[in-house]
Amino acid sequence: ETKTAERKQAEEEIGKRLGGWDDMSMAKGVELARAMAELDQKYPRRKATLDDFFQHLGHMLDVVGPDHVGIGMDWDGGGGVIGMEDAADLPKITAWLQRRGLSEAQIANIWSGNVLRVMRQAQDYAARQAR
Repeated sequence: ETKTAERKQAEEEIGKRLGGWDDMSMAKGVELARAMAELDQKYPRRKATLDDFFQHLGHMLDVVGPDHVGIGMDWDGGGGVIGMEDAADLPKITAWLQRRGLSEAQIANIWSGNVLRVMRQAQDYAARQAR
């Protein structure tokens, strides 16, 4: 997403008016959503599409390989990717990975195995340091 200087400034002003983004109350969250919708009208921004997501995912796969890519997300309506409005759209990613020729094991690793492996490695390292 590309933001103009005017949009960035307006977002900062909203954040200051609402007391910052951290520990925001539900009521202020509703106000934030309303203010951001107004900004979208005044300062439209290009939102990422599913094709953009696939272009970036493909680049990561080309650069580091499927053993080093993991998908994390906020696809429950907050992700902001056109074509991926909620978790019901996740099979689109699996289908794309299949069309790209990745094996079931590689796809399983991209969805969870790679992240779990790295977490185990970090935990093992931390345990060794605690000794």
